[in-house]
This record gives sequence, C-alpha cells and structure tokens, in this order.
Amino acid sequence: YNGRFDYRFESRVGSFSILSPSLAIETIAAGGGSICDFDGHRLTVGPHSAGANPGPACYGASGPLTITDVNLLLGRIDPDEFTIPIQRAESEKALKALLSKLKRNTRRDHNAFEVMESLLRLPTKKWLRPSAKFPCSRVMIRETLRCSASAGPVDSMPVRWPLYWE
Repeated sequence: YNGRFDYRFESRVGSFSILSPSLAIETIAAGGGSICDFDGHRLTVGPHSAGANPGPACYGASGPLTITDVNLLLGRIDPDEFTIPIQRAESEKALKALLSKLKRNTRRDHNAFEVMESLLRLPTKKWLRPSAKFPCSRVMIRETLRCSASAGPVDSMPVRWPLYWE
C-alpha cells in the first residue's frame, strides 16, 4: 500500500476491454458451486457454477457435482449445519457419474478419494495464480484474503496455510 492505491487503466470483462482507471484488485471465483467435470483430457473445476438453482448435487435438484459435494463426501462439511436438507446420496451419484466418464475416456478405474482430492487442488491453483503474477502479493494476500459464501473458510484453508508458512 505505501500510502497510495495501485490503479490499472485497462480492464477485461469477458471479451471486452474497458479503458478506464480502476483500482487494481485481483479476484478469483472458484468456490463451492464450481462445477467439477472431466473434459476428455483433464479434470476441471469451474469456471461454470451450479449457482443456487439447481445448485450442487446435494441440494437434490439434479445439480452437477460441485466443490460443495466433494467437501461433503470427504467429510469436510457437516450436512446438519445447512439450513436446507442435504442429500449425500445425490452427491455420491454425481461422483459416480464423473468416475464413469473418467473410466470411459481413460479406459481405467480411478480411486474416488484421489479424484476428489485432485478436484480440490484445482481451485487452490487458481487462487494462488495471482500471487505468482505480482511479486509482493504473497505478503499482501496474507493480510487481505477474504472468503465469502457458506464454505469460504473451508475452501480457503489450502490457500491460507501455504501463504502463512512461507
């Protein structure tokens, strides 16, 4: 900070370029609603989100497998703490569909636990990407990392620990 704010004079939103001064703030969206999939070559998390409707598979509205489902299946979130009924069986069904897709494309079985752990590492890489882009941001992010949404604290732990202990 050093007494003055950093500005950028060109920003990109989708495919549009905006020429206007604005604060240089990096945001990364890869949270609980981010859809977990396999694109035929690699596992993916986001950029598409299940949103609130249909929401994660565990909401019971035929939603896709999301980071929330993965955290539920790994026991990292307590379904009793949700304000809506959570359906673990729907998360398991969505994970089985992903594992079947993986098997069809790679012609081998995959360990469900390893796949889920891999899916959780992908958003962490997205969140750490800005810290590699800006030399001082690793120090700054320790102080300014803010998490929102219901699973923000759970999702942010893999980011906070490496930054804290560096």
